[in-house]
Amino acid sequence: MRPTTMTISLLLLALAAAAAAAEPADDRRGTDSVGVAVELPTTLPPVVPEPRPSAFPLPEHTARYDVFRRGSKVGELNLELRADGNGGYHFSADTRATALLFRVLGVAASEEGRFAWDNGGIRPDHYAQKISRPGRDRFWHADFDWNTMQAEGKSHNGELRVPLRPQTLDPLTLRLQLAARLANDDGVKRERYEFEVLERDEVETQAFVHRGDERLSLPLGCVQTARMERKRDDDGDRNYYAWHSEAFEWMPVRIRQLRGGEEELDLQLAATSISLGELACD
Repeated sequence: MRPTTMTISLLLLALAAAAAAAEPADDRRGTDSVGVAVELPTTLPPVVPEPRPSAFPLPEHTARYDVFRRGSKVGELNLELRADGNGGYHFSADTRATALLFRVLGVAASEEGRFAWDNGGIRPDHYAQKISRPGRDRFWHADFDWNTMQAEGKSHNGELRVPLRPQTLDPLTLRLQLAARLANDDGVKRERYEFEVLERDEVETQAFVHRGDERLSLPLGCVQTARMERKRDDDGDRNYYAWHSEAFEWMPVRIRQLRGGEEELDLQLAATSISLGELACD
């Protein structure tokens, strides 16, 4: 079974998680390169926007998520969205282990997507993913040719050539397109959102279903959210939920994945360059 989307690289952190529960966890603290606890900031430096010729609805920003497995912090996910100065955009995700075992094993992952905003939707130009782990690394990348309606690239298993469908997204910028749809609908008005997504060697339909609104308590404070469940045909016994908030431009402030009813991963927004406003808990 292929690993799941949003963010697929984070599943790497679950591969070696047998010893993660033995690592002390703290919601607001991390470790430096020698394992000494250090305070982590909750506000990241602001990103200075470049002039943008297109009206992409989401602001350039940076964000950091703390990654937990069954209550223990195992890593951090750092995101950056920026304009490239040529009318396009670059979105990157970098996952680093903080648990001692994962650092020793060299566990890390990265994703990046380059895209344009065209006629109210994301048009991917390039996507790349790399997962570093003990043994053989895993990777795949593809260029989107919208003239021939083909995605061409390479993976650890060989060459890729996949026919595209109209409005096909990549696994990373999918989160931005969902946020843009939610913002356009002034929050969640539809019960179901469907997207076509390139998943390495095929294009598949993925859906997000609104499961209600929820006030969520995070280390940053309390925030009103829309709870979404992702649906895929090959999810099996996995369940994927994301909490999207207007305060964070309708991007997810929390992502949680379960397998067989047990938590595999829990990502919680820990810092961002976007001003979230007052997040006091009543």
